[in-house]
Amino acid sequence: MSEGTIVEACNQTAEEVEPVVEAIREERKTSEEPTHFDETGSRIEKALWWLHVVCTHLLTYYQVHPKRGCKALDAIGIFPVLKGPAIHDDYRSYFQYEAVRNSLCNAHHLCDLVFIEEQYLQI
Repeated sequence: MSEGTIVEACNQTAEEVEPVVEAIREERKTSEEPTHFDETGSRIEKALWWLHVVCTHLLTYYQVHPKRGCKALDAIGIFPVLKGPAIHDDYRSYFQYEAVRNSLCNAHHLCDLVFIEEQYLQI
């Protein structure tokens, strides 16, 4: 299979799923359901980009962006207009939006507590 065939298959699949992706984005803007946000670094053509994840118990939305903070959140367009609570880590950019109800992720709390226990021998 040639590289061109793979690229064309990817492009065709992206076109076919676009209505579903757009429906997820729009649903997250109107629902009161809690929404989880996270991001992780990923290499694209040797440059660091960020894979942003937005999810509920039923829906998952992925988008890559060259930035991690408010520029990415604004460009993705879900976080700034979210109706329900946003659950995330303690990353500063999430708290820049006054209209968003923020909640911190307990998995991140546990990681912080393990760090304190291991680094400072606190229990």
